[in-house]
Amino acid sequence: METELNSSNITLPLFTDYDKLLYELACGHRSPDYYVQMILLAVFSLVGVVGNMGLLVVVWSDTSLRNTPNILLTNLAFADLMYILVTAPIRIEHELDPCWHISAMWCAFKQFAPVVCQSACVFSLVALSRERYAAIVHGLQSRFSNRMSWTLGCLVLLWIVSCICGLPYFWFSYVNLYTCISVMQGSMSARIYETLRMIFLFAIPCFLIAFHYSMMAKTLLESTKSFAESNSKQFIKQNKARSRLAYLAMTISVFFAVFWFPSVVYQMWCHFTKNEDHFKEARPYINTFRHVHYYMSLANSCLNPWVVFIMSSSHRSKLFKPFKCCGEDHQRSAQEIGSSSFQSTSKMSKTTQTKV
Repeated sequence: METELNSSNITLPLFTDYDKLLYELACGHRSPDYYVQMILLAVFSLVGVVGNMGLLVVVWSDTSLRNTPNILLTNLAFADLMYILVTAPIRIEHELDPCWHISAMWCAFKQFAPVVCQSACVFSLVALSRERYAAIVHGLQSRFSNRMSWTLGCLVLLWIVSCICGLPYFWFSYVNLYTCISVMQGSMSARIYETLRMIFLFAIPCFLIAFHYSMMAKTLLESTKSFAESNSKQFIKQNKARSRLAYLAMTISVFFAVFWFPSVVYQMWCHFTKNEDHFKEARPYINTFRHVHYYMSLANSCLNPWVVFIMSSSHRSKLFKPFKCCGEDHQRSAQEIGSSSFQSTSKMSKTTQTKV
């Protein structure tokens, strides 16, 4: 039976009690801590944008860093940057006004883009672990004759597959009154899709990454035993550099598994429980879990570039190089000014002595 809901001088036709529940959730009240939410989102966004932009600039401005692992790292940074730029403004707008006033096309894009960026991050980490595994375990024999073209081809394929993974969210997202809904929550098709997404975008990638890094750890432990037998400084230096990069990639992968696990659990819970259970006010922990899963995934995109800068001295030195140059230029100009003033003072003293 058709009912009507009056809120803030708005009268809208509602056809089911579930629609009424959704409308009351979206437009009936505003989150009491939305100022805190905005501050957190602003801080997270600033840290993430600066870090990921810095990593992109550092790698692409220095030709010595344009190798396969660094290109995969920049692809990860680009995906993280896109995730922040897409989700953070929408989240801020949602905390200010929970009602969805934008078009249905933007609703579809809002649901589509985060899935694409998450998929790109996952595939980049798998590709990075595979590349490090091949370089450390199999050595030079694994290198392709045209490494750069192979890497760029993999990136193109990576983004195509990522877009395909997000297509269900794009096609089946809709605006229900003033709420942007992603796919048909609770339906069998949505449950199948979320299960496949959990398997292919979280479980299997984590298994592959764990396998690659366990094999690398075994190889690196065996190689350390040969340090005492080898007197080649170049061999030791090369092995340390490979180990450092492997540890860096492994740390980023562990961060991904930890920070994205709550999001996977939340999405599975949303689709495998009754719709009415999502919005019961008797369960305040649900809203807390909703915030926690988003902020943890956002934190992962923000922290990845800073992990690179902390663990890699070469990336860190390139990042702070412009500031060092500015400091050296300022110091040099100060010395030149002091030298010129000293020379002018000495000339004046000489002139005065001559006149006397």
